[in-house]
Amino acid sequence: MRSIEVRVAGLVALGTLAALIVFAWVLGTLAEGYARRELEARLERIAGDLATSLVVNADGTLEILRPVDEIAFDRARSGWYWIVRRGNAVIGQSRSTAGRNTVALAGGRDGPATGPFGEQVVTRQRALAGTADARLFVAAPLDSIRAEVAATRWLVFEIAGALGAILVLGTSLLIHRALKPLRSLVGAIEDLGRGRRAQVPATGIANLDSVGGAVNRLHAALVQAAERGREDAQNLAHAIRTPLSVIALRSAAGGTTPDREVAAAADLIRRQVDRRLARAGAGGRLAFGQRATALRPVLDDAVLVASRVHGRRSIAVTLDAPGGLTVNATRDDLDEIFGGLVDNAFRHAREGVTIRVEEGAGLIHVAICDDGPGIPEDMLRGLPQRGRRLDELSLGTGLGLAIARDIAADIGGGLTLSNRAPPETGLRVEVSLPAA
Repeated sequence: MRSIEVRVAGLVALGTLAALIVFAWVLGTLAEGYARRELEARLERIAGDLATSLVVNADGTLEILRPVDEIAFDRARSGWYWIVRRGNAVIGQSRSTAGRNTVALAGGRDGPATGPFGEQVVTRQRALAGTADARLFVAAPLDSIRAEVAATRWLVFEIAGALGAILVLGTSLLIHRALKPLRSLVGAIEDLGRGRRAQVPATGIANLDSVGGAVNRLHAALVQAAERGREDAQNLAHAIRTPLSVIALRSAAGGTTPDREVAAAADLIRRQVDRRLARAGAGGRLAFGQRATALRPVLDDAVLVASRVHGRRSIAVTLDAPGGLTVNATRDDLDEIFGGLVDNAFRHAREGVTIRVEEGAGLIHVAICDDGPGIPEDMLRGLPQRGRRLDELSLGTGLGLAIARDIAADIGGGLTLSNRAPPETGLRVEVSLPAA
């Protein structure tokens, strides 16, 4: 996707190119007109000089009283020609004609004509003294004008191209500088999304400040809606927990009305309530409210808690997590994700648990591996199917995995399950989270 800067620079470049082409064409046309007028003025002057320098004698011969100051008349095929015609006969012509037939040239009117060698010329005619039927025709080359105009146009194109390049470069620099406040606004909005700012600051530019104000109002509304959702979920949980606890106590063994099916149903309802409550909390964790959180302390605490809970089993732990990595999520999110996952790994491990952290492509990948029995391959293959839930797996209640998956997805990451490659055994859980 092209940026505004590239689009504007491209439009400026196209506009500049079009303007330079028109400018060069107009300037070339003006230069051609000027050169032609100069040539015709020179031709008029030379024709006048020749008319006073040539005389037709009584015997019909042509006499040159004085030489004409134009050496091009002595050079063959120079494009400069003069011809004297009396009646239908040519009685004299310049050496530049090289003896060619010049009847056609000496028979036309003033203006463009074709020279004796097929070139384009412009002609003028004059009457000669001493006779009424003798006419002088003088021709000048138009090709010289065209060559000069072409050279002029090419020079104009070169100069205009250099000026255009400088103009486009300068305009691009100005555009880049002019869009700096917009880039700052985009960066501020991204920081707001990552939780590094409480609001988008003012830029001092009215149009951009209106956008920033709208983003700030949207951010405040979203945070307020998220907080209301959390409060509603908490109120619902408190309202349901007490009667649900009464039902569970009375239906459990030793209760006033023991009933295994009721007890099981109550436990299922409780787990579903816990899950929906966690899901609502995860859904309320909007991108605008996230914070950059160091990952290593979260993993250290999760390992410490699991080690104490499963202390009797002496599970060996390998934790390979570089310090300094931060995740674009709240500490509560990370505790909820990794607390359950690390506890699951300890619960099913035979001897050890391995946790490795890697960073790449804007994500932080946390792989949690145990050396337990793993999950049957047919269950793993069925996980992507619609309607198949993580809480159907025989990993405790499965609730920790489901909640971890939901929270990871809500903050822009994901969770995948796979069995470790032989000869190793156990389950590999990989969590991908956006780096801050």
